[in-house]
Amino acid sequence: MSDLFSGYNLEITQGSNNSFAAISKKWYDLDQALSYYPNIISHFVEKQDNTVGRDAFLLYKNNAGAIMLTYGILDKKDRLPSVNSTAIIETDENVTCFDAALFLDHGLAVVDCVKKGGKLFSTFTNYWYIVNLASQSHEIKKIENDLYVGFR
Repeated sequence: MSDLFSGYNLEITQGSNNSFAAISKKWYDLDQALSYYPNIISHFVEKQDNTVGRDAFLLYKNNAGAIMLTYGILDKKDRLPSVNSTAIIETDENVTCFDAALFLDHGLAVVDCVKKGGKLFSTFTNYWYIVNLASQSHEIKKIENDLYVGFR
């Protein structure tokens, strides 16, 4: 059998009373979470030296069309991050978000989005959503930029 299979990732065992061989797992599950994140827009895991840091976020659009920001703290290196909270950023279907920046030490997150204008001008208006992560209700301040880009 060793002539047929090769590779250092294979671990083949065969019981004395069995006519078949079994391949055992070389990777072991340390943790799992039953979460569903459709339409992921952006994600971030802080890098620190040769490992992960502390902060992480996931920006995604849920099945209802709302833009969601889920953020967490990597408190254990051998487990999934504990998701501390989720904030609803926007529910307008004409808004498209691109990325976010997480500032947990300051209790803030900034989400960069754009809203398509009317059909007459076909312009986009850029918005920054400033999320107050320190409040329970995740107060959001919407700041309109002066960036108008024509689209054809």
